Amino acid sequence: MPMTLTRIQSRPTTDIPFFFETNLVSKEYEEYLKKNYRDTGKILGFDRTMSPDKLTITTNTIWESQEAFAEYYTDPICIEKFLKISAEYEQTNNINSEAVSDIGFVRPTWKQINAEDYFKQIEIPDDWDSLEDFVDWYCNQRMPMMIPWDANVIRSDDAVAICLFRKGNYQVEFYIEYPNMYIYKHSHPRMEVITMTMGGGGAWGPSENSTTNTSHIWGGLTSKLTNGNYHGGDSQGGTGNGFVILAFQRWDNPEEMTSAAVQWKGQLQGEYQMELIKKHYPDAFIRSGYADITLPK
Repeated sequence: MPMTLTRIQSRPTTDIPFFFETNLVSKEYEEYLKKNYRDTGKILGFDRTMSPDKLTITTNTIWESQEAFAEYYTDPICIEKFLKISAEYEQTNNINSEAVSDIGFVRPTWKQINAEDYFKQIEIPDDWDSLEDFVDWYCNQRMPMMIPWDANVIRSDDAVAICLFRKGNYQVEFYIEYPNMYIYKHSHPRMEVITMTMGGGGAWGPSENSTTNTSHIWGGLTSKLTNGNYHGGDSQGGTGNGFVILAFQRWDNPEEMTSAAVQWKGQLQGEYQMELIKKHYPDAFIRSGYADITLPK
C-alpha cells in the first residue's frame, strides 16, 4: 500500500539555506537514490513547495509501501550520505523539521542498531531453576533491554510500566512510579515477584565519591514475594517525587502473563487499574475499589 510522507521544514531566516540548497548533497548519493529507490519504483513520486515568504518548504514523497520507506531510512548508504549530515545541518542551523504520513505515525531514524548483533554475546537459557536464579542471570548480563515487539505499555493509577524482557515463565517489567503515590496493600496471585530499586525522584542521593550519579540504594533487591504474600500499604509510601523499579517475575502460567498491575488481589489504585483488570479478567471479582482475580464476579 503506497504511503505519502510529508515533511515540513522551517528556517529562521532566508540567509540560512535549506539543506537541499547547499552543495552537501553528493552526486554519489543522488545516483544511489536513483538506482535503488526511484528506478526500482520504491519512490513513486516527489514534489517540493516553498512558502511565499521562503521560510518554509513542504516536501511530499510517495513511497511504494511502509517497508520501502523503512528500508530507505535504515539503508547505511542513505544514512551516511544524506540522513545523518542533513539532520546535523538542520540542528546546527536551527531548522525545524516535522514529518507526518497519510497512514499515521512514522518514525524515521538516522541509524539502525541491529538487535541480533547487539545481543549476540548473550546466551539465554531455556529455563531457570528459580526466580532468584533468573534475577542473577539477568543482572550478570547487564540487564538486556530486549523489549518484546508486542509488549504493551501498562498504565495504572500509580505507575506506568512496560516489559523489558520475557522468556518462558519469566519476565522483567520496568515501572515508573508517579510522584506522591500511596501503594495500597495487595498481592499478586499465581506469580512470584522480586523488585529492584533503581532510584530517581531525588529522594536518595548518590554515595560519596560516586562516579555513576545513581542513588545509593540503586540495585537493592527485595525478598521474593510468593503467591499470596502481601506488600505495599507502608506509611511512607505516599511521599517523594516518584521513582523507578524493576519487577522480576515468575508466572505459574505463561499464558496469563501480562503485568503485575493486572495480576492483583487487594485494594485498587484507582479507575485506570480497575479497567485494566477488567480488560484481562472480565469475569473476576471487582467491586468497591477492590479486585481479586482468583474469585468470580
